[in-house]
Amino acid sequence: MKKIETEFLDIPIIRSCNLGCVGCMTFSDHKNIKGTVNLNESIEWLEFWATKLRPKSITLFGGEPLLHPNFVDWVLKVREIWGENPAVGVNTNGYYLNNLFNRVHELFQPGNIQSIIVSIQTGTDPYLSKVEENIRILKQKIIDFYLTLPNVKTAEWYLWLDETETNKKQWFNLVV
Repeated sequence: MKKIETEFLDIPIIRSCNLGCVGCMTFSDHKNIKGTVNLNESIEWLEFWATKLRPKSITLFGGEPLLHPNFVDWVLKVREIWGENPAVGVNTNGYYLNNLFNRVHELFQPGNIQSIIVSIQTGTDPYLSKVEENIRILKQKIIDFYLTLPNVKTAEWYLWLDETETNKKQWFNLVV
């Protein structure tokens, strides 16, 4: 059976968020929809859809996906099920990027996670300062990690900053 080709596949893994944005398109700001999606219970439907769809990219999102206690496991299982292609990324508000600091060696192995979309929700502090600091530290940790890999001369990692005049909706391409 021929797979249906699509540009994007978004997989919601959590319906909880640390913010309460009025314009939340996933309604996570209403605090009526809560909880996480259980990875083990999701494997069967992930495998089913992997036989039907061929997306160019898969994005894990929520609510705030970095609040999911098994976020790294989700990334690794999606990569395992869908193979080397598509590109796998995450859409986050950036507040909990620090949850990734100690997992860089797992998440950013070549081919695992290729992009992080940080949807900036406000240009005010303390939120914006924390997100900007998290981005700065995460980028350095990714660079440091890639420099330890044998036979890796370059690597690309994409960061999209969205939703604020401060960041002008732009991609940052980190080349190591």
